[in-house]
Amino acid sequence: MLLSRNVVQVMQMLQLYQAEIARILGLHCGDVAALAQARRRLEPGTPAWDRARLLVRGYRALHRRCDGDGQAMYHWLHRELPGFDATPHRLLVDEQALAAVVDYLER
Repeated sequence: MLLSRNVVQVMQMLQLYQAEIARILGLHCGDVAALAQARRRLEPGTPAWDRARLLVRGYRALHRRCDGDGQAMYHWLHRELPGFDATPHRLLVDEQALAAVVDYLER
């Protein structure tokens, strides 16, 4: 239950749409809507669970990198990363490169 709540908080803090979280976690939009309304939770041992844990880990690394400044975190997501030729937002949502973004943040 805690991981599901954390994912919803990350979605809100980073101003991500439910559809974007669905793509990142490999879920359907309706699944994320149910998470947001606390009608569903992520199940341990599923690929979505593993991706959610990585997403929360990445959020925490971004929070540290930006000293908790929400605006700075949002801007970091939307600027191109050196060596990637894409924004972290695009890497997360369109390229399914969550692990690469988290690795970059934790360096």
